[in-house]
Amino acid sequence: MLSQPPEIQYIALRNVHFLVEKQPLLLRNEIKHFFSSGDELHYIRTEKLDILTKLVTKKNADAILRELHEYGKDIDDDIARKAIKCIGQIASLVDVAADRTIKYLMDIVNAASQQMHIQHEAAISLSEILRKYPQKFGVASCVKTMVGKIKILSEGASRAAVIWMLGEYSEKLKDSVDVHEVFGEIADK
Repeated sequence: MLSQPPEIQYIALRNVHFLVEKQPLLLRNEIKHFFSSGDELHYIRTEKLDILTKLVTKKNADAILRELHEYGKDIDDDIARKAIKCIGQIASLVDVAADRTIKYLMDIVNAASQQMHIQHEAAISLSEILRKYPQKFGVASCVKTMVGKIKILSEGASRAAVIWMLGEYSEKLKDSVDVHEVFGEIADK
């Protein structure tokens, strides 16, 4: 399929996407065909990300998460955001992968500390995972990291996500974060 023009590739991928929506187990062992390279066009890479998210199972979650972890650091803002969003979706789809999704998201956040689009999307994805799995893993360190980023977050949804995390987990953070100071900084913005 790679030898075909991009338009044909896209049409084939859209058809695969529809097929996978109806029969997700059909191609679960063929995930490597949907890994993308940086030289592919944006719309083809986006479609492959959607397909990978639909193909995730307990057995292939690690391989897909590793691949999405790399895309989460991509120089293309849209691809990076989409990959981070997909990582969050995998936590909802495969509960045994929730711990690893947090690990991968925090690694992306720490590696891309100056890339705001990554910080924004990671904050939203983390809050969604923590809403679904509030007691599944120790959250204090990731919440503390995200609370430390509140000053640089400018998008309303990401700020709201961090504020929710702070309010929800303030008991676990009371020794390491001054909640009143953080809310004061938010009010000043």
